[in-house]
Amino acid sequence: MSKAINEKLVVWIEEKVKREYAEDISLVLLYGSFINGTANPKSDIDCYFIPRTERGYELAKTFILAGVGYDIFPMDWECAGNIAELEECLIPLVGDVKIIYSFSAEELKRFQRLQAKMKHNLADRQVLQAAARKRAEAAYSCIRIYVSRIRLRRSGNWPDISLCS
Repeated sequence: MSKAINEKLVVWIEEKVKREYAEDISLVLLYGSFINGTANPKSDIDCYFIPRTERGYELAKTFILAGVGYDIFPMDWECAGNIAELEECLIPLVGDVKIIYSFSAEELKRFQRLQAKMKHNLADRQVLQAAARKRAEAAYSCIRIYVSRIRLRRSGNWPDISLCS
């Protein structure tokens, strides 16, 4: 997708929020190649928003332009906080963003506090090790479940749990 089309799309998103969802959206944020300078001709814009109200979730859209898929998706404050605490692996969604809409200065400050918390956590070796250990344990647990299922299938004791008849 051309840079010009992506820039027009960003303006469209910003205007749509101001016109139709001004009271319903806390923040609209861009991340990814479009803002970090690594975009190529097939790059989309990566965009998410933090809703303030249930109606705000209606801003979510998925569409295709010139063969490139786009998502404008919601993320709540709890998920953004989990990213800042390194409980989620989506660090660029908090750490490397461009905010194109903010409902208020307080909403902006709230997000900036999350960014500062994440920066602190990334600089703290103990926090990083704890997060890595937690992810490793979760991955090991998934592997154990997977291996157990393979063994059940091979033993012939796999229950028929087909959802299709």
